[in-house]
Amino acid sequence: MVYGGERVPILKSSKIHRNLQIPVIIGSYPDGEGLYLQITKTGAKSWFYRYEVGGKGRKKGLGAYPTITLEKARTAAHECRLLRQQGLDPIDYAKQLEEKR
Repeated sequence: MVYGGERVPILKSSKIHRNLQIPVIIGSYPDGEGLYLQITKTGAKSWFYRYEVGGKGRKKGLGAYPTITLEKARTAAHECRLLRQQGLDPIDYAKQLEEKR
């Protein structure tokens, strides 16, 4: 992937801090199948799963890096994909689970 003439590596390991160039480039970095690592202007990193419901894009936050590793984020994104295959919205499903508690 190329941003501003610089090559930015695709996410391939749990060593995100080594894979991303310094200074950090603000934006969202795809890992594949809807999983993204988002980097803010403060340098904070977090994971989200991107999908569509009724033609509208949605993002489900999966947690902050490094608390949530790449492997954990991939597992969470996989669970979201399984929910989508069942016709469920991962955000709405999480809210329903929270309401039951």
